[in-house]
Amino acid sequence: MVTADSGGAAHEQSRDLLAGGLKWTVSDLAAKKKVILAGLGWGGLPDHMTHQERRSGVLLPLNLEGFPLRRTPLFKMRRRDQAIGVVAEELWNRIGALARS
Repeated sequence: MVTADSGGAAHEQSRDLLAGGLKWTVSDLAAKKKVILAGLGWGGLPDHMTHQERRSGVLLPLNLEGFPLRRTPLFKMRRRDQAIGVVAEELWNRIGALARS
């Protein structure tokens, strides 16, 4: 299952797909999760979106040959010479808290 922006040009993803398999394209990760929970497909989702479902056994991690677990590093950066707004400050603090946990 592929998540792609619906507002732009056609999106062709070629990684993490089974050769010759059918492909669902959804507009966001929440829609992707709904399709997976409905039993209509499989795909990768961020850990924080599936924590409760994995704990309860509703979702199970797959260990498929050729599809290794992928971690995406997250970096936070900002300009030191400019103040940031309330929302940006909250995001900055939350990302920092995640990095420390």
